[in-house]
Amino acid sequence: SSGINAEYGIMALALNEIFALVRKGAENSTYTVCMSYLEVYNEMIRDLLCPESGDLELREDSAGVTVAGLTEVEAQSTREVMDMLRDGNKRRTTELPQLTKLAPDLTQYYSHSEEG
Repeated sequence: SSGINAEYGIMALALNEIFALVRKGAENSTYTVCMSYLEVYNEMIRDLLCPESGDLELREDSAGVTVAGLTEVEAQSTREVMDMLRDGNKRRTTELPQLTKLAPDLTQYYSHSEEG
C-alpha cells in the first residue's frame, strides 16, 4: 500500500485519499501529483526540496503570484511525500531555535489530469 496510517495526522490521511482517487481514476485519465515545499524566514524564501536554489523571489503575472525557481517534484505515494517533507524539515533554518517554530513553511500539492 502507498498509504501510511492515521498516526501521522490529517495531512497523511488527506494524501492517502488523494492517491486513492488518482489510482481509481487512472483507467480514464492520466494524473500527475506534484509538490513544492518552501520556507519564509527573515523575509527570505527558501526551497526546502532543493536548497542549492538559494533565495527565491515572488513574481506576479496574469496567472497570479508564483515563487520563481521553486522546485516541483512528482510524487507517487503518501510515503514518498512524507519522506520529502522529513528531508525538507531537516533543511529548515535553525539559527535561532526559539524562533524556528515561528518561521512559516508552505507545502503545496497539485494534480494535473489528462483525459485518455
